[in-house]
Amino acid sequence: MSDEGVLLYAYRGCLFRVPDGVQPPKAGSLFFARHLADRPGERVLEIGSGMGLAAVLLAKAGARVVATDVVPEAVEVIRANALLNGVAVDVRLGDCYAPVAGERFDLICTNPPQMPTPPERARQDAAAAADNGGIDGWEILDRVIAGARDHLVPGGRLVFTIFAFLGRKTA
Repeated sequence: MSDEGVLLYAYRGCLFRVPDGVQPPKAGSLFFARHLADRPGERVLEIGSGMGLAAVLLAKAGARVVATDVVPEAVEVIRANALLNGVAVDVRLGDCYAPVAGERFDLICTNPPQMPTPPERARQDAAAAADNGGIDGWEILDRVIAGARDHLVPGGRLVFTIFAFLGRKTA
């Protein structure tokens, strides 16, 4: 892995590599990571892990983490960031629950893209998926919520972010 174009990001005692093609943490990612409850020993699934910020922090707190993403470059970076921080994270490439078919978790968490994407701007490539919230911004979140029951242990938790989009009205 080349260091050209790599941003290094320090957060809560961890160091993260953020190469070109993978989004650095935004305010929503930091809010999400800051509010996840650490429960050592839990089996956790993070859907759409990006650079692995939450996955690494949860693993550092003692969780057994599976992190997924649809962007191949992100999967590579999650693995590198777990190694850099001395934690084990099971990293898998794939969409929503596809990489964990038949598996169950104590916690499923996601900070999904929620920006509405008009149909004429929709793209199908993996990199676009990191920003594409679908026509109403709920496309990925709807699928995460719908599949959670089949992937949570009894008493398991689903944690996700949701941000309000306040558009302007025109007269």
